[in-house]
Amino acid sequence: MVNQREFLEWFTGEIEQDFLSATGEPLPWAPGHPKQGASADATIHLGQETQSTPALSCDGELLAVGVGNGVHIYKVATQERLAVLQGHAAEVESVHFSSQTAEDGGYLLASHSGVILNDNSQVILWHLDSNGTSSESLATFDAQLGLWGSSAFSHDGKTLIVICQNESTQFDDDEGVSRDASSLPYIDLWSVQDKMTQHSLRGHTDAIQCVSMSSNGKLLASAAWDGTARIWDAATGSCLRILGPFDGGQLWSVAFSPDGTHVAISQESPKGRVHVCELSTGETVSTANFHMWTRSVAWSPDGDKVACGADPGTIAVWDPYTGEEKRRWALKFDDFGMGTMAQPRAVRFLGKGKIVFQLNEGTVYAYDFEGNQKYRFGREPEDKQDKFPRAEMVWSERIVVVPDTRGVLRLWNL
Repeated sequence: MVNQREFLEWFTGEIEQDFLSATGEPLPWAPGHPKQGASADATIHLGQETQSTPALSCDGELLAVGVGNGVHIYKVATQERLAVLQGHAAEVESVHFSSQTAEDGGYLLASHSGVILNDNSQVILWHLDSNGTSSESLATFDAQLGLWGSSAFSHDGKTLIVICQNESTQFDDDEGVSRDASSLPYIDLWSVQDKMTQHSLRGHTDAIQCVSMSSNGKLLASAAWDGTARIWDAATGSCLRILGPFDGGQLWSVAFSPDGTHVAISQESPKGRVHVCELSTGETVSTANFHMWTRSVAWSPDGDKVACGADPGTIAVWDPYTGEEKRRWALKFDDFGMGTMAQPRAVRFLGKGKIVFQLNEGTVYAYDFEGNQKYRFGREPEDKQDKFPRAEMVWSERIVVVPDTRGVLRLWNL
């Protein structure tokens, strides 16, 4: 079995099936691409590897990243460190900016520390001033933030979304324990303005992996290891619909269509699947089947495509309503074990006509179908590493930020 060190030593990045243009030809490289680490437009040296994916503020001015037990705030334009937020008792695992600035022009930021799916998780809500140099802690929760593209805030920034008591129950029966309903995982919707819990969303019976909000802010969707996805009314906290269980297996991520009428749900075991369900009826309208698990699902802004990292070294794009595959991208591997280590992650549509994704080993690809060009941001050939970076990239319309295993953030302009 290939391990990470062996994979990184042998990996060539050869593409077997490329995304094609409208005329059926592989997209040409954008000027200067493929790019490698030394050609980054800017770098930020953290001093140690980060475990958390960085976060960009809604206006693109600030960048936040967990470094050890602290949260470091940087100015994107100059890469100057503006502040270090202290308060976590364990290593910071994730950071999220609100998609709206605060009423005073500042920023809201949520950070999570502690072991995922463990009872020592902690979330801190921060307020930063408009310059990012002054901060205060607004609230602390014994909770965690969702994974796999989860929403941490409502779209208007008025509600923080945290997951509480998120320990798995799958081993309870083995231990002869039947957990009381009051101790099962649940979601809290916390009002930033009123500084109190608005609603506690209960009903899942195993660890909650992903929480996603619809674009109009009216609905919330959650996916859990109990095999179900639940649709909630964000205003009342009531559960409107339960989707699944499907054919067994854990659910990992969930994403709304842009119009809020459908959700795409990723499932692991007995093999990877993505189910697209219509919310008005609860019916599954299509299912995409894969050999490997997929935990990153994204809708295109126009709602007519869904994409995910799928089989070994593969990105699949398909029509969510018919299940017809539209595009496929795949790396070339002669050894299946190598392919299983090249699972794509952080798959997202970037504005109109663009798709961006990252491989486990850190290389980032972006395809601009309207501009008819492609981008690649990767390591130097001599830049050897013996493990995959835990943190994923973060992006905006202007830049992509890629963490490596040596504590360096590389910033590239798009």
